[in-house]
Amino acid sequence: MKKARLALVAIMAMAAFGLVSPQSSQAAASIICNGAGRLEATPQPDGTAVWTVSGGGRCLEPLTPNSQPRILTFAGTGTSTGLGLCSPGGLLVTNLQIVVDVHMFKTGDLGFDSEQEVWSAPVTLFPLATPFLVNGLAGAGLSTHRIFLNCGNENPKPAATFDFVRLL
Repeated sequence: MKKARLALVAIMAMAAFGLVSPQSSQAAASIICNGAGRLEATPQPDGTAVWTVSGGGRCLEPLTPNSQPRILTFAGTGTSTGLGLCSPGGLLVTNLQIVVDVHMFKTGDLGFDSEQEVWSAPVTLFPLATPFLVNGLAGAGLSTHRIFLNCGNENPKPAATFDFVRLL
């Protein structure tokens, strides 16, 4: 299952990277992250939903010589229109936008990086697997969650895995 998720993220990232180019004369490096945590999606009376993500994991720069593994933590909130199969009569999620604070600790030189990312999708799926873009077309990711298509946020349903690739 893990290899399938990583393969899907890699395919999504290649599609996204084909549409953008680095802004500087240096070639941009990519970073691959995976981790686990929580994904809570709460429907609202007006048909929107509030999303909360949090977790931790690791990141690697596979195309960079002397790459340092990074310890990853992240947390964020956002909204969407609908919750796909978890909305009455729904099938798809639209207008997903989650602002995520990402922190990475470099294990080699003990450096620390923090940034704010936007995980978004004009149209996506929920529950089970939710593909998303990272900072527009600078990357792509996939969250897997809600095994057996459960919709509530009670424990352990919010457990999720997160895999994403992006340009640095």
